[in-house]
Amino acid sequence: MLSIRLRYIFLVLVVFGLSACSDKTGGGKGFRFVPSSESGITFRNVLKETVEFNIFNYMYFYNGGGVAVGDVNGDGLVDLYFTANQDPDKLYLNQGDLKFKDVTDAAGVAGFNGWTTGVTMADVNNDGRLDIYVGYLGDYLIFKGKNQLFINEGNDENGVPKFTDRAMEYGLDLVGFATQASFFDYDRDGDLDMFMLNHSLHENGTFGTSKNLRFLSHPLAGDKLMRNDDGHFIDVTKGSGILDNAIGYGLGVVVSDINLDGWPDVYVGNDFHENDYLYINQKNGAFAEVLDKSMNHTSRYTMGVDFADFNNDAFPDLAAMDMLPEDPFILKASAAEDAYDLFDFKLRYGYNYQYTRNALQLNNQDGTFSEIALYAGVSNTDWSWSTLFADFDLDGKKDIFISNGILRRSNDLDYINFITTDSIQEGIRYKMDEEHLKLIEKMPKIKLANYLYHNNGDSTFTNKAPEWGLDKISYSHGAAYADLDNDGDLDLVTNNVEDEAFVMENLFRSKEPGSQSSHYLGVKLKGVSGNLYGLGTKVFLYNGGQVQVQECTPVRGYQSAVDTRLIFGTGNDKTIDSVLVVWPNDAFEVLKQVAVDQQLELDQSKSSGKFDYGRFHRAKPIFEETTAALGINFTHRENKFVEFTREALLPHMLSEEGPGAAIGDVNNDGLDDVFVGGGKWQTSRLFVQNKNGKFTNSFQRSFEQDSIQENVDAAFVDVDGDGDKDLIVVTGGNEFTGNSIHRQPKLYTNDGKGNFTSAKGLPEMMITGSSVSVSDFDKDGDADIFIAVRTIPYKYGEEPKNYLLQNDGKGNFTDVTKSAAPILEQFGFIKQSVWADIDNDKDEDLILAAEWKPITILVNTNGKLAPLPLEGSGLEKTNGWWNHIALGDLDKDGDLDLVAGNLGLNSTLKASLTEPVKMYYSDFDNNGSFEQVLTHFTQGKEYPFYTRDEMVKQMPILKKKFLSANKFASATFKDVFDEETLKKAKVFEAFTFESAYIENKGNGKFEVRPLPPVVQFSTVNVMILEDFNHDGHTDVFVAGNFYPINIQMGRYDASYGTLLVGDGKGHFKAMANKDSGACLKGEIRRLEPITLAGRVHYVGFRNNDSVVSFALKK
Repeated sequence: MLSIRLRYIFLVLVVFGLSACSDKTGGGKGFRFVPSSESGITFRNVLKETVEFNIFNYMYFYNGGGVAVGDVNGDGLVDLYFTANQDPDKLYLNQGDLKFKDVTDAAGVAGFNGWTTGVTMADVNNDGRLDIYVGYLGDYLIFKGKNQLFINEGNDENGVPKFTDRAMEYGLDLVGFATQASFFDYDRDGDLDMFMLNHSLHENGTFGTSKNLRFLSHPLAGDKLMRNDDGHFIDVTKGSGILDNAIGYGLGVVVSDINLDGWPDVYVGNDFHENDYLYINQKNGAFAEVLDKSMNHTSRYTMGVDFADFNNDAFPDLAAMDMLPEDPFILKASAAEDAYDLFDFKLRYGYNYQYTRNALQLNNQDGTFSEIALYAGVSNTDWSWSTLFADFDLDGKKDIFISNGILRRSNDLDYINFITTDSIQEGIRYKMDEEHLKLIEKMPKIKLANYLYHNNGDSTFTNKAPEWGLDKISYSHGAAYADLDNDGDLDLVTNNVEDEAFVMENLFRSKEPGSQSSHYLGVKLKGVSGNLYGLGTKVFLYNGGQVQVQECTPVRGYQSAVDTRLIFGTGNDKTIDSVLVVWPNDAFEVLKQVAVDQQLELDQSKSSGKFDYGRFHRAKPIFEETTAALGINFTHRENKFVEFTREALLPHMLSEEGPGAAIGDVNNDGLDDVFVGGGKWQTSRLFVQNKNGKFTNSFQRSFEQDSIQENVDAAFVDVDGDGDKDLIVVTGGNEFTGNSIHRQPKLYTNDGKGNFTSAKGLPEMMITGSSVSVSDFDKDGDADIFIAVRTIPYKYGEEPKNYLLQNDGKGNFTDVTKSAAPILEQFGFIKQSVWADIDNDKDEDLILAAEWKPITILVNTNGKLAPLPLEGSGLEKTNGWWNHIALGDLDKDGDLDLVAGNLGLNSTLKASLTEPVKMYYSDFDNNGSFEQVLTHFTQGKEYPFYTRDEMVKQMPILKKKFLSANKFASATFKDVFDEETLKKAKVFEAFTFESAYIENKGNGKFEVRPLPPVVQFSTVNVMILEDFNHDGHTDVFVAGNFYPINIQMGRYDASYGTLLVGDGKGHFKAMANKDSGACLKGEIRRLEPITLAGRVHYVGFRNNDSVVSFALKK
């Protein structure tokens, strides 16, 4: 096992980040902070560091406490329990009208003198009263505590519930590094079991292979699954599939029926490098951990988590918190993502892709998730703890509340530089005393406001916290929602460090006479013996063709638990078509025409039957996977070449754009054959189809001889007029430079039998190519070609020469670019080219998709290509990072429309007409080499995208100008470089990253419209236009993803392929993947139709992966 141990423990803590990482009130619609003088809640979680116990020896010292809500005395009002890390916990009884009474001592729930963490309420002993379970940090340094189970013994004569710690009796006096417990019936035997989330204190810099550490048990740090056997809990972790290792830095847990099969599943959010865990219930007492099969990447320092259906499709989605700042100063002053080599190191050791930002995982209903936090606008909320989905404004859509803030920021770069000197580290490690303790006070403190994101109904959210009166700054940790005043809306409570707890009254259900309020429907569940509060029950509201669903799972967010009563917002609707309740044993009940503004009390004993969860999964997909039947045994392999080492400021690598592929009949037998280009040092392959519909690998010596080059595009074309298909292959890779012969595109001539020989017909052109397209552009009866150039090695920013090659009819090509298309003499940075008659004048024009360019149409006039004037065309200011263009008459008006694939909107980079993303290209440091500097706008100001370290790595001269991280963090782009320097730079701009439908209006006019939201979740690399559903209208199938990205951006991986159903009028509706049947994982670089034994298969050629295919169902 390889172990990399950083030199000092505190450096470990700060470099990888600790995990985790004016008083306004709302008026009218929104929230009101209820002051403690009114509420009676004076609880505050005050942290006192000592020589014996502090952030230097307990890395979770600042993680705060939790809050649980529930009616513990049975009076119909929700009560509150707060955990304090170093002081007594507190229980407050709700007296009505948002007034609370501290009954901690009378109730007997203060706990013992220990470090408490998470808290939950559940009826553990099945007597109908809520009990309280509290987690402790046990057996670590000065703390020796055990978790406590306070059993509710009933009320005394004053209505105060009495509790007794009976954890030992129930087998729940667990000793460990507790975070939070969640009670649920995992085996569906009718009683409540428990999942115990613990956190590791294993030094997080000691990396070993995940397989060595992940399955190594740890009695204190490991999570536990506790089965309820007749009222006593038994540890059944071993053999259950639950991991109980020392590297599970568990900070968040949520139980949900994630795949809607009626069985509860578990999601665990882990801090630091360890993967999160997604446990799917196998219905046999065990779980399968399937995260790497379901999620392409996750948050990195995962803290609070919540599962709920935010887009009202009945399937639960995930929110997971991290610590990426929104404020540009804090962002640049804080430690950022790992360097590329360390990031790659973790991947090689078995850890998943993780990025330091919140994750919003959209459930695709087929076992996969698409992470869309950047698209949704919820990725950057700073040091975030709890996240809660709930409909706070009662409009029928779940919003997101996020608690925020940490007492001291251990990831501040300047503090890291200060604290990591040898002398200081030695003192902290071996000579800790009061003087060294004072070093903690130099750690920055920044209070922040919490976030409340309003659900816009289109998979995007808007932070309404300031508008709704929630902009009070704090260090808020645990959070819970409940209807504290029984008025039909959800109030909020947070557990704060230093400050008093927040009680936030929801004002959306106005109490003012005559005022208009949104409507609600409350649901109170009455389960049967063993689970009297109905934990795990689902309630569905069906109204106007829409569905809402909530699941009774109290433990959500961070170290906290919400109320078991459910509240649905119904907007302006006063009647609900139907309410469906499905209990944990699958018994169900349907209520019709339900009036709103009431609390329904649903009784499990009145339900019957067995609910059919198959209704959520039944579909008649039009596609089916055919990869095995296709039989093309080829896996594309990239060589290891990290361009960021060579050019640190590239936004993405340019060397991983293969494989190229071409389809054609190479031996004139009427069958489709397949060429697939290899990566560097990988031989390209030719697969020849036989009459039985099988492919065989046809050995080609010429391909073997050229295996060193990287082949990124290809085309079969009869260049010499002999009636067979020859082959043109474009080389890319961006690794070879100068006049290397491995940059020369290749022409292979066919002997008519499918045997190819390297020929000399192409002029010399040493390029990093991207695309080849074929057309008889001069209408002389032979095939001419256009070869697009992606970039110039070391010079991304210098626009390269492209090649328009004229055929003499015998396969000899002449470069006519200068005379026939002079604009292409210096035109970057083309990703794809396609020939089509866009203006209906009977010749083919050239359409280009390129980075930093608008959609570009070169109009063919008698064999001369000139750009369509942009002004007034509708294509002006369409500069983007375009990848692909497909054409077809999509509105049936007789001309060709365009569908254009772009970067997408699920990106750190946001571009608009007024705030474009820019790239400045110049020799900024006057060292003879040019640099690219990417900028973007944040809060109205232009900033360099990169961190100080990235900038200094490329331009060391900047280190002298910005001696501290804080100085760089406060600098806008024009503070980094002076006006004279910037005048010398060439500036590229991108105004849009939306993939789009571009309607051809005729006469050189176009109208650009965005494609549906799901298409914007990732890059669109390829498209096929066809009437897939046979309704007479052309549809569009799109696929994409792109991985070799600057780590600060994170890879684009949310696409699984999408079918857009056309209406024949230029409008498209996305079909859910479970309905289409398509699921294309990975980086799809080419998508081609191939006819195999009379059936059309759509073949996806993936970068660094195998070939996949699907076809219409027979």
